[in-house]
Amino acid sequence: MNNPNSFDRDNNQFVVSPELLQLLQWLFENEQPALKKLVAQSLQRGLQLNPQESPAELQQSVVDFFALLDTLLYEVLQEQDVKKIMERHLLPAIDHIDSTACDTATLAMSVEKTTASCQEHPHQNPKEILCKELLKRWKPSKKLSH
Repeated sequence: MNNPNSFDRDNNQFVVSPELLQLLQWLFENEQPALKKLVAQSLQRGLQLNPQESPAELQQSVVDFFALLDTLLYEVLQEQDVKKIMERHLLPAIDHIDSTACDTATLAMSVEKTTASCQEHPHQNPKEILCKELLKRWKPSKKLSH
């Protein structure tokens, strides 16, 4: 992120990155049911709404929460970038796959598994892994074409 979250102790201000603000806006607009479920789970798991902490401790919790959200957003963005790069490396192999013999869902799942495997084991050959993943998922039709 270009403008990471930070806490300016001199001015007692917390700076939130534009990307984090966009995430918060999107969550507010699109994930209210999921957020409500998270709040309900928090209460069920012991959230106490009688804060005993000082205002300074509560403020630090808010700063820590936003810093964590920003870190998680950054990590996910990095993971997506790596995934896109891996998929681009697989494109030449994907172009040689007969689309009549392999459906889109099988291909997508195989690419996803190959990308994950290549991230864990970068020394492996992506084309080989893709072929193995395709073979694991491929279900040839019982019709014989002549």
